[in-house]
Amino acid sequence: GIDVDLQRYHDTWRSKDSGRTWMLVNAAPPWEPRYEHTVVVDRHDSLYLIGGMSSGDDRFNDVWRSERTCEDDVQCPGAGMMCRDGTHSNFGGLPNPVCVDICDRRIFDKCDVKEACRNEKSKAVCVDPCHFHDCDSGHVCEVAPRDGALPSTPHATLDVATAFCLSCKH
Repeated sequence: GIDVDLQRYHDTWRSKDSGRTWMLVNAAPPWEPRYEHTVVVDRHDSLYLIGGMSSGDDRFNDVWRSERTCEDDVQCPGAGMMCRDGTHSNFGGLPNPVCVDICDRRIFDKCDVKEACRNEKSKAVCVDPCHFHDCDSGHVCEVAPRDGALPSTPHATLDVATAFCLSCKH
């Protein structure tokens, strides 16, 4: 933007409703105020601010990149789903925000290896998987530990503790 004294602004604004309303993102970003610059968007929705001119005769030969974040109106479906982007620990390097369950081990990893995480009222809770698994008569519920395997698929590693039924017959 520009003020009444023809001084350039370099503040950054965002609109989530096609320009009807605007929200200030950064009043003083690290780049110099400019005009006649170019802005492009890549396939990951990152914005690139390229070149331009200062209020004087200086020409900029620089490129600034802005990645999408969870602040960019990301709507996650369902209770217990959370937005995470490259600014969150364990999610560095993501080019775009993602929606993950609150029980994602990058967010919540407090359950014992034989407990499963469940989303209860948008809170992560550790539970015994056998409490939610019914076995037929003559069978008993057992838990295959997280990072372990089920007896029926010994070569497949489990991401979560999993209940299974064992026969009590010989």
